[in-house]
Amino acid sequence: MASRKTELQHFVQKYDWDCGIACVQMILLKLGQVSDDSAIYKLTDSLGISKSVWTIDLANILRRFEIEAVYYTVTCGVDPSYKDKDYYKDDFNAEETRVNMLFGKATDIGIKIVKKSITMAHILSMLDRGYVAIVLVDSSDFTCNFCAKKNNTMDPTIYSIFSDDSEKQYHGHYIVLCGYDTDLGIIYCKNPSLADVECCVNIPVFDMARKRHGTDQDIIFVKVKTP
Repeated sequence: MASRKTELQHFVQKYDWDCGIACVQMILLKLGQVSDDSAIYKLTDSLGISKSVWTIDLANILRRFEIEAVYYTVTCGVDPSYKDKDYYKDDFNAEETRVNMLFGKATDIGIKIVKKSITMAHILSMLDRGYVAIVLVDSSDFTCNFCAKKNNTMDPTIYSIFSDDSEKQYHGHYIVLCGYDTDLGIIYCKNPSLADVECCVNIPVFDMARKRHGTDQDIIFVKVKTP
């Protein structure tokens, strides 16, 4: 296992809140489920999703399209401590109720959730088996080697593609993990906030960003091709 990459059509998010929806769109396009974004945004409206998307919402959307997926998380529900984070403050109480209700009925409606912290070795193994993954990361800690090079920054660890917030406040963002190269120590991903086709991130940087408090280590695996 040295390298693997799954090609995905890039899709840019429309708003400042729908990065996760854009990630689902990329996967649906890969699987031939949709040809444009009209169906998925109609579905978000019917599910009561408006300007706030949680990982279980993404798992639920995939289920509605009859896509098999497995959702790993360390927290089955909303962590009440997130109320104090600026990122989660808007409509927190209403969203807490809605999201916890969805977690409560997840098994009955066919959403597969595994409460578990997984390793990078597990993630790379899943990619090697033909899966891609929607991952929640802390964007304040997420840096891209390709983007740093284009912006004439020699050290990608000091260049964030999302934020120049010096206080490093948590800001959740969804990406699609689509490949890796262990010889180079990097992962490849689709970032819906950028028009660029692909981002390249050092594995330790990615691993740190996905484990930050606020992410719940959320990751959804979807198989898109045979090994």
